[in-house]
Amino acid sequence: MKKFYSLSTDSFIPISHDNKHLFNTYELVNNFVRTRFSGAYKNILAKPILQNYTVDWYSPYNNLQETIDVQTQRKYFAFKDELQNHINSLSQSADPNDRNWAGLLAKVFHQQDNKLFSNGNDLCIVWGWAFKNDQIKRPNIIEEEAEITPTAEILPTDPTPIPQEPITPIAEEPTPMDEPLPEEEEIIEEEPLPIEPEPITIPTPKKSFLGFLKEFAAIYGWLLVLLLVLICLTFFYKSLIY
Repeated sequence: MKKFYSLSTDSFIPISHDNKHLFNTYELVNNFVRTRFSGAYKNILAKPILQNYTVDWYSPYNNLQETIDVQTQRKYFAFKDELQNHINSLSQSADPNDRNWAGLLAKVFHQQDNKLFSNGNDLCIVWGWAFKNDQIKRPNIIEEEAEITPTAEILPTDPTPIPQEPITPIAEEPTPMDEPLPEEEEIIEEEPLPIEPEPITIPTPKKSFLGFLKEFAAIYGWLLVLLLVLICLTFFYKSLIY
């Protein structure tokens, strides 16, 4: 184990759980991580050693430096996501000891009370004191696109000249003389004969008796008037005599 960091106990307040300082639970928490997580995280927890008023931190990794770069934070939150699954499972257990473990792990790996150290490949966490670290944030950065190597410029090549063969003119075939078209025979149209209209006979209507009287009155009306006058004179004369 190699020392990579030291802090003064006067600078930060130690965090406690179940009436015990967290840094005194290193062996318990470290064994939990080694047995429940993959090999990539087995040395993620830095080991604290208290000497007087100074805490020295140790790790098997070399060249560790405090950092908040994107790659380190991605590893940290990948570990935190897996850890949270264990905390949720323990907190829902009916066993009080399991629920106590859930509270202990939540405090040890509290985001604002952690410091991240890395050598570019390995991650190590300093913990157990109230660092009030607001620099650790879940990265939401789109992966950088892979660099595209420039392709070699393709120079245009001169086209190979194609030998041209002389074009022999094609002799035009003589066109045949236009033959005269036969004259069309003149068609003489015959004039149509005039059609004489047939005489239309209008039938004379038969005279009725009333018509006869009207015709008679029109012709002999004066005679009727004369007879009427004579009759009147006759009656007048007879009236004078008697």
